[in-house]
Amino acid sequence: MNKVYNTLLSALILLGFSFSLQAQQCDVIYCAPNGASGPGAGTRANPASLQYALQTLVTPTSNRLYLAQGVYNTAAEIQLTNNLIIEGGFDQTTWVKSNVPPTVIHRGNNIVLPPPANGTGVIAGFNVSGFRLQDLTLEMDTPNGVAATAYGVYLNGCSNYNIVRCFVTSADGTPGASGAPGAAGTPGANGANGLPGCNESCVPAGGAGGLPGGGAGGAGGRWAGSAASNGSPGSCNAAGGNGGTGPNCGCGLFGNSQNNSCGGNSPTAGAMGTAGTNGVAGANGPAGTIAIPGFFSPGAFGTNGTAGGNGCGG
Repeated sequence: MNKVYNTLLSALILLGFSFSLQAQQCDVIYCAPNGASGPGAGTRANPASLQYALQTLVTPTSNRLYLAQGVYNTAAEIQLTNNLIIEGGFDQTTWVKSNVPPTVIHRGNNIVLPPPANGTGVIAGFNVSGFRLQDLTLEMDTPNGVAATAYGVYLNGCSNYNIVRCFVTSADGTPGASGAPGAAGTPGANGANGLPGCNESCVPAGGAGGLPGGGAGGAGGRWAGSAASNGSPGSCNAAGGNGGTGPNCGCGLFGNSQNNSCGGNSPTAGAMGTAGTNGVAGANGPAGTIAIPGFFSPGAFGTNGTAGGNGCGG
């Protein structure tokens, strides 16, 4: 009877020892880049994935994560909880600490932290305390979005924590939005008409051009049907008014007495002024800057566009 009892007791002890190998040892959860998810994961022999450990295995009493060496890619921030310990640098076979190669957590560029952070982080903590990050290398991609900040570690309202021997490399923040284009300038005024023609030998001056073009109008008509010169161009190279033509008869010259029905063409108006040009678009805001190692400040907003230029006169 004693022999049977001792055999059963030995079997129960062995079963208990076997079970302890499958559960988390000493409240430690073991993780690896190629870790598993599901029942039994999280031991030395069967390490869990980092996401599965954080979402399923961590409890208020089982909250120490040992991360094997390698790269852990994550699409979202690792959210810290009270008293959580994340420690890297372990050999996945022996679970001896060496930190060569390092334990790297690499963050993608999607899922932006809401205001007031307005950016992307590798690790984030909101109103938590007592946590510890040790022997980790944190890296990230440039975030999506306009005026988005890149955080290696983003903490808001946290206390009583330790960050030990961690290498944090944040990405650049993204540029601010461009300023709006300036308004178009107003069209220039029409050029003035040329002055009427005068008698045979004179050439009257042209009228003033419209502002802000400033070109002269066309000169008046000259005798014997010849046309006067056109007005000079305005300041923006708008055409001046056309010159008028003088009378089509001799008007008493060399004894010619056919003075009736003498007439020339009236000078015409200068060309219509051209519309002003569009203003220059605003420039992008500058990139974010490093305030404290591992933290970035948002970039400034872009400048407003300039006003459009004035139109040219005819």
